[in-house]
Amino acid sequence: MFSFRTSSIFEQEDKLLHKGSLGVLCDNSAWYPSSGEYLWEILQKRGNLEKIFNPEDEIEAEDLSSIDALIIELQDSGVRYSPYPNLILKLFRTLKDNSLDIAVYVVDKQNPAGRCVEGSMLREGYRSEIGVAGIPQKHGLTIGELATYFHNEVNAKFALHIISYKGSESFNFIMPWSIPVGEENSGLFTAAMYSGTALWGATNVSCGKGTSRPYELFGAPWFSELLPYLKEHGISGWNSKESPLYDDGAFVRVTDFIPGHDIYADELCLGFQIIMNPSLQYCPLAHNLRMIRFVKENTSSFLFNTDIKAGVDSNKTILELMLGDKELADFLYGESSYTDLKEHLKVEEQKWIRKAKKFILYEDDQIFRVK
Repeated sequence: MFSFRTSSIFEQEDKLLHKGSLGVLCDNSAWYPSSGEYLWEILQKRGNLEKIFNPEDEIEAEDLSSIDALIIELQDSGVRYSPYPNLILKLFRTLKDNSLDIAVYVVDKQNPAGRCVEGSMLREGYRSEIGVAGIPQKHGLTIGELATYFHNEVNAKFALHIISYKGSESFNFIMPWSIPVGEENSGLFTAAMYSGTALWGATNVSCGKGTSRPYELFGAPWFSELLPYLKEHGISGWNSKESPLYDDGAFVRVTDFIPGHDIYADELCLGFQIIMNPSLQYCPLAHNLRMIRFVKENTSSFLFNTDIKAGVDSNKTILELMLGDKELADFLYGESSYTDLKEHLKVEEQKWIRKAKKFILYEDDQIFRVK
């Protein structure tokens, strides 16, 4: 059973929500401005809230056996590297595999990364905690649409009800991402660039963590190795059209920064800030792949992070697992051209749009790719 509801979760009249034993899975974005309370606080007043789950919890079948309905309210980043797609898929598989007849209500939220699709669908051989197979780096779906997709993928029989974000207080009164979902996910610019600049985090280059502009900055103390490049190639500046860092959709500003924590904490890093051009569409994945390849080929200090922390038995680097696709890795290692990369991404993005289109819940807001 599936339904799409256009009024808020608190206006639903389902008996399960009022008389049944409830569980709630949410993060700190599940806050309601009119009452100043979080979702679990409001539900506690009903007297039938049995379980509160945090996104970090390992939710097992026995944890769910005592509830009749589960309410999920999470703010996803819109990018495959987020832990939430894996979390929801695992939860749905647990319900399906254990034949648990629990109604699931997903309080939908806008995708802060927008409706633009970017990247290639993760291949089976690259499955890890970093991403779900079959989904591109930037999927363009809301978390409710993603849940609908997973419900179909696992052939689930439990009831799934999606609560439209258009009926929520958050949609009407506060901007998406106003409440950061994590220390390093601080705002809308983070969401817009995360699909690309997050890749630097799998190398020995800082991606701006520990600064006020995470995922907008990248650099390292040894980026001084890049300085002779402009002179040797007669290029006027890093933001000129002849620069290997140039992209139509963004400006590249030379800067320096000192991270407060993470890699190079308290060290001065020479680097760059990516500033999106508001008049054009920007594809951060392709741009950052090109920049990573340039840094790899023109410095002696660049390294991939080979410390596998993705919960898989694999000889792949973290960056390869994030890319999830041999063709993207081939470009990074200099085995294919940028033209090849763009054509591959075009085909993959078109495939995903065709696949995901039937799970779109907001007909006036379709997913698309940058042509």
